[in-house]
Amino acid sequence: MTLRSSSLIAAGCALAFATTAEAKQIPFTGCVTLRGGEAPCVTVRLGRGVYNLNGVRPMPDPSRGFGITGYGTPSGPQAMCTGTHLNNVTWHYSRILRCPKMRATKRS
Repeated sequence: MTLRSSSLIAAGCALAFATTAEAKQIPFTGCVTLRGGEAPCVTVRLGRGVYNLNGVRPMPDPSRGFGITGYGTPSGPQAMCTGTHLNNVTWHYSRILRCPKMRATKRS
């Protein structure tokens, strides 16, 4: 490994950490929507934006008929789902926002 290649690796790592540190939390409030078949996509619409909540634990249950509110860090689009994927999501059910009850999918 040359000095130049090690310098490039160090600069890349520094940029990755700076980008993560500068990421802003996005607040959201909306109705949970399930889209897709075998691998359903869980999304929340906020104005014109659509946010993907896949991987969130616990997963919001759209069959309850309540909206959710919370915040997360955007991490870019995912190949299989529409919208911007959110990481580090914290959410809770909103008793004020009522949503259409959707049929819950079977969880494995």
